[in-house]
Amino acid sequence: MHLKSLALAAAVALSLGATTAGATIRVNDFESIGSATYAVNTVYAQQQLGVQYVGSTFGGDVFTQFHADGTYDFLSNGGGKGFFEIAPTDGSMMTSLDFRAGGTYAGLTLLYEELLADNTVVGIGSLGSLDPSALHSYTLTGVFNKVRLQGIIGSAFQTTVLGPPEGGVFDGLKATVRDAVPEPTTWALLLVGFAGLGSMLRYNRRHTALA
Repeated sequence: MHLKSLALAAAVALSLGATTAGATIRVNDFESIGSATYAVNTVYAQQQLGVQYVGSTFGGDVFTQFHADGTYDFLSNGGGKGFFEIAPTDGSMMTSLDFRAGGTYAGLTLLYEELLADNTVVGIGSLGSLDPSALHSYTLTGVFNKVRLQGIIGSAFQTTVLGPPEGGVFDGLKATVRDAVPEPTTWALLLVGFAGLGSMLRYNRRHTALA
């Protein structure tokens, strides 16, 4: 193979090695949980997508068999004083999160969300009322690596539920995780590699001219 072709092939290999090839989808549907209850303040993860109930519940744990989207789901047992937190276990940024949610009370329960990027709140709001008879699909978009969800009768997301207990049930989590960004050392190695290839090509041209 000609030196120029070798140099081009090496440059392509370097550039591919410097970045991650496209976004990935991570799914947590709770179907491997294997128990009717799960501990609060403890992360349950599938495909590096973790979820936990942060706070306390009146039943002392998380109940996993309320609405049947499959066998398992995730909700505060007997109502709770807290919120659900969803995050990639490796800290990766998400660009979207799809999930299914419903309510556990017959009264009007509103679903609130709080989006965080490296523990800084970047979005907060309401997704409307939760249906106590069925789960419905929701989608959040942006750039974030942590989502907090809360189903309460209230006016805004609360870090600690002070009024009526939290009553959301969640299932079918699907996160789109953003491509990794090359670290500064990776960029430096890439630039050094291209500089070396350039020198090789210039040497080859001079050598060909002299011959």
